[in-house]
Amino acid sequence: MLNIKDAIERHDEHRDDVHLVKQYERRQLKLGKRLAYLLRYGAEKEGCRVDEGWIVLQDLLKVPLLSEYTENEVLGEIQTSYSYRKTPRYQWEKRLDGVYVRAAYGRKFERVYLIKFYK
Repeated sequence: MLNIKDAIERHDEHRDDVHLVKQYERRQLKLGKRLAYLLRYGAEKEGCRVDEGWIVLQDLLKVPLLSEYTENEVLGEIQTSYSYRKTPRYQWEKRLDGVYVRAAYGRKFERVYLIKFYK
């Protein structure tokens, strides 16, 4: 049987665990929002070369917005992120010269090209 002192210590340890989980969730949410911005709208503004929406992962990792994340964290988010419709948010493919990534939908890059093409 636990005494009061042990129960209080266990409660404090649990509170620390909950705090770490919340901190991790906030970090992942921030990464997801930054990736969505970069892969849908802001890659060119941030200096990445975009080819039909595809961006080299190594170029993406050089963007200051992602400087606090590792390559594994970024690629993990790209591979495991799904929309509320249960469809992947991002696409990735391995090519001879590296890993390429892009948003699965909502890419501004192609829309701008099509608008210029049809004018």
